[in-house]
Amino acid sequence: MANTQMPVVQLGGQPVIQPAKLTADFKWVYYPDRAQHPQEPQSVLTLAGQLTPQWRNALFLLPSGDATWLNDAVLRVLPANHILYDQRVTPRQDVQQLLKLKGAFAVDMTDPQRLTDTINRDWFPGQDAFKLDHSQLRVLPSFEGGITRYGRYRLTLTGNFGATLQPVAIWEAQGYAPRFRDLLFQPECQVGPNVTVRYQLTLINQTTDQPIHTVTFDPTRHPTCKTLHLGSTDYYYTLSLLARGQGTVDIGLVHISRSRETYGRLFPGGQFIHIPQTFNENFYAYFDAGDLKPPLNVYFSGFNLSDHFEGNFMMERLGAPFLLISDPRLNGGGFYLGSPAYETAFLKVIQDTLDRLGFAPDDLILSGISEGTVAAFYYGAKLKPRAIIAGKPLLNLGTTATNGRIKRTQDFQPSFDLLLDHTGDVTAKTAQDLNDRIWAQVKQGDFSHTTFAVAHMQQDDFDNTTFPELFDWITTAFPHVQFLHKGILGRHNDDTPAVNAWFIKQYRMILATAFDRTIASKEVSP
Repeated sequence: MANTQMPVVQLGGQPVIQPAKLTADFKWVYYPDRAQHPQEPQSVLTLAGQLTPQWRNALFLLPSGDATWLNDAVLRVLPANHILYDQRVTPRQDVQQLLKLKGAFAVDMTDPQRLTDTINRDWFPGQDAFKLDHSQLRVLPSFEGGITRYGRYRLTLTGNFGATLQPVAIWEAQGYAPRFRDLLFQPECQVGPNVTVRYQLTLINQTTDQPIHTVTFDPTRHPTCKTLHLGSTDYYYTLSLLARGQGTVDIGLVHISRSRETYGRLFPGGQFIHIPQTFNENFYAYFDAGDLKPPLNVYFSGFNLSDHFEGNFMMERLGAPFLLISDPRLNGGGFYLGSPAYETAFLKVIQDTLDRLGFAPDDLILSGISEGTVAAFYYGAKLKPRAIIAGKPLLNLGTTATNGRIKRTQDFQPSFDLLLDHTGDVTAKTAQDLNDRIWAQVKQGDFSHTTFAVAHMQQDDFDNTTFPELFDWITTAFPHVQFLHKGILGRHNDDTPAVNAWFIKQYRMILATAFDRTIASKEVSP
């Protein structure tokens, strides 16, 4: 989803919004007027029966008087999670099921101004998220208790915080809150039984730099997010932590994103999965039903300092249904490992999606690049996918950390946070323990019917042991499986374009050979 204008397309019926009041993020396309706008697509479908490429990420409006309701060919190709339809319409049973799989939203279309405002506020293109990390977190001198820092992702305060709520820590950087936008705040925080905490947002006038308003909330009552509703004023804001009582407070990162209200997280239709009573065990999942035909392609996102889905365009162009999964923990991700409840949640999301589509268990491809390869192999051991496609595999995460001492002294410091978070210490022994934990699960898997396609860096400075170890084990334990591989000259991040090109080439080949799918290299409009 690139940050360009999003088409808002209505194919029939009377206009249900006020086009002149759309912001610059959008362009109005009223299909009955297409003859007057030759620069717009003149046909909804390509010659191959697919949605015209210019509208692949458009927002479609389906009012009650739209003849599209009678056109199954068009309904089937409308983009997933980008359909708003009139809640007064009662579709046929098969169309209801189709709309459910496509993540369509039933809305009130009787008020054009309100619907226009909803689109402007909630249907912005792209993703808009970031984190407040500990580089800008300062404990105030007034707190006289104990302070324990765990890498760059967790801070524990222990002591007497006083009888009344008072500030104990502050993020020194100012954030920017533009007008007419709602922001989501999702802080990582745990408190002892005798401690009360509040996060306090102070809104500051952009012109005068004077505080205008404060918003205070209890993170234990908003474990998935607190929404800040903004009006017609631009603000700066600061964030601080208040506490009272005696005991401990664990402070983690603060995830901030632009709200889509009820339409999803990060992307329209995006899900935020939270494991209750945990410090930071969360992940994002995004499902696109594609053409509803096997397989389900699952792509695990790589390292990213923001909460972010990766690979949307790539998966979308393959045509098949797909899941994007992203781990937002730590500074760049927790590499998809966690408690039994956390790991079970990943398996459940994938299995539930297969069930929704009516697919067989092996109508599944797991894939990822770098960080995402951990999940592809780790959960592949439980799911028995038809194929695993991986670029720059990293399974020896402990080795990735120990390599940081010599091979990458100024690079990828988050590997130490990763080791500390998953093992409780940063030593040669815990590094080996983390390696062993991953391999113990991988080696329990039955991969006898799985095709492997793996691109690896020949001088990988993160982990140069995973590929030979993986190749030796797979080809010994399952000598009859197909193991495709390519070595690329360079260190871990030296030639990502070459990795990506080989990665997508293998995807296309496996889709063609294992699932009899043809993917056109070019899309031709009539």
